[in-house]
Amino acid sequence: MPGLTWRMMGKICSMTSLLRTLLLRSTACSVQSAQCCTRPAWRTLASRLYPPLSQWGMFPAVEAEFEKTEKDHLEAELEDEVGPSHSDVYVKDKIVSTNQFELGGMLWKSVGPGLFHLLPLAVRALQRLEQEIDTEMEALGAQKISLSLLSPAAPWQASGRWSEFGDELFRLQDRKRAKLCLSPTHEEAVTTLVASRGHLSPSQLPIRLYQVTTKFRDEQRPRAGPLRAREFMMKDLYTFDVSSNSAAESYAAILASYTRIFHRLDLPVVVAEAAVGAMGGEVSHEFLLPSSLGEDELLSCEECGRAANMEAVQSPQNGMDMCSKCGGPMRTKRAVELGHAFRLGERYSAALGALSTKPGHSPSPLHMCCFGLGLTRILAAAVETLSENGSLVWPRVIAPFQVVVVGPKAGSREEAALGQGRAEEVYDALANTSPVLRRTLLLDDRTSLTVGRRVIDAKRLGAPATVVVAKHATEKPGEVEILFQQGSNSHFLALEEAVRVLGKTNDVETNVWAEKRQC
Repeated sequence: MPGLTWRMMGKICSMTSLLRTLLLRSTACSVQSAQCCTRPAWRTLASRLYPPLSQWGMFPAVEAEFEKTEKDHLEAELEDEVGPSHSDVYVKDKIVSTNQFELGGMLWKSVGPGLFHLLPLAVRALQRLEQEIDTEMEALGAQKISLSLLSPAAPWQASGRWSEFGDELFRLQDRKRAKLCLSPTHEEAVTTLVASRGHLSPSQLPIRLYQVTTKFRDEQRPRAGPLRAREFMMKDLYTFDVSSNSAAESYAAILASYTRIFHRLDLPVVVAEAAVGAMGGEVSHEFLLPSSLGEDELLSCEECGRAANMEAVQSPQNGMDMCSKCGGPMRTKRAVELGHAFRLGERYSAALGALSTKPGHSPSPLHMCCFGLGLTRILAAAVETLSENGSLVWPRVIAPFQVVVVGPKAGSREEAALGQGRAEEVYDALANTSPVLRRTLLLDDRTSLTVGRRVIDAKRLGAPATVVVAKHATEKPGEVEILFQQGSNSHFLALEEAVRVLGKTNDVETNVWAEKRQC
């Protein structure tokens, strides 16, 4: 080439050769990586679970420690209210011994009144619950945000809630003596955020923003484990509309969305009329789960289906609550509040300057709604409501582990015939079915234990399905045995069919029955 010396050409050739070598190595690595993708890079092993499954028998001592902590705190709170001579009896009535799995430290560990460390099983379940919520919110066109947990006092003072919220609001000061609070809810923060964007046109509305985050509330008497805590996980959604009518449409759409979430969780939640309380606004509804652990009084009419929290109903006449809709009697039962919804109107938008502008009109406050789901409370209530017979029972869509794979015991005839590699092959085949199943799959590698013991542990862990690769696999090498937590019958399927069926949806038992009918 003109202007190029041989030395320069030699350097170019050397560089070209180096690039070619690097490219070939990169291609080889890509091919190797693609081949490795046919099997998981790691397996979730039962021997690595924390806390260890071997500690599941330690409930009584931990329960005694938990009750002592809660009792001491309640006695200190109540002596001034009911007097020292009556406080002990009152405390015994107020302490609720929640499910042994919570007290046994398998899901969370109490570190003080109303304060808990969440452990791996609970975190897994909460992550799956959040995924279910994300899916529902995306369908509504809601966008996810993350608001600061620390809030300046000014927006709260502007809305009037700095004083209205009372002692439940955690207040503090920074080193410059600026007043702050740990947010129990985020109406002020999100309204200030929307207001910072200036006046919005009708074409930019509605706005729907939500988050999943930690909240703080200085409960006077935290009790019943995470059902009433001072720090908790919450999903909150805020909507901004141009008019009252469009706000009503948003409100109805999200009530329906929350109802679908609870339906997928298999929780018989009742949507009940509620009081607006310190939140303010025009209309309010609660999502109440009937339970003896609840502190709310749910009134329901068997004739027309109307439901209301006792706080939202006028004082009954002659001791009888009558339905204002049909005149029938209202039955009372205790319930746990798992969610709340408010049509707030213009309360926060007017105070904090979140406005919309129509052509030819003066700016007007946006119409706002807010909706909350207590995630840790949902988790605690679900476990307490569904669990039975010494086993955790989860709503299937949030079970930390959907399927547990159990291989033969070390030194057994089955291991001599199959080896432990067969169970690992089954695990890998299931893991490659779908990303969801891969994240919720557990291999019980504690081969020093019998197959029966590990199957029992899988049920206690709350896995909806257990795949056993042992005796039956030696008799029919192409098949696996499937056991379900709810039921004692075994189901036998070819490995290819089991992989396809278990990987379809969360409802693995329905899939297996459908497959057997087809066969």
